[in-house]
Amino acid sequence: MTTTETTVKYYMIHDLDLVGKTVDGTPFIYINHEWTFDIRLMDRIYGYDETESDTPYAMFNSSIMETVSVSTEEKAIEFIKNKSAENTC
Repeated sequence: MTTTETTVKYYMIHDLDLVGKTVDGTPFIYINHEWTFDIRLMDRIYGYDETESDTPYAMFNSSIMETVSVSTEEKAIEFIKNKSAENTC
């Protein structure tokens, strides 16, 4: 019997001030106290700039790629806790 492991990667989305994750390549952003499917994470990872959609600069746009960075699960959880505390005050 073959066991497959789930691959989870966490990201800080700086321009949106949010945290995201991919689960086996499927993107989610933590919004309104839940993980929600959201393609905006992948747009940032691959550098898709929707404002340049009709130009050759739409994909692999480094300024868009710079708005996201790889994180750890611990840092993502800490970020979520801090954001929740800010919103309840």
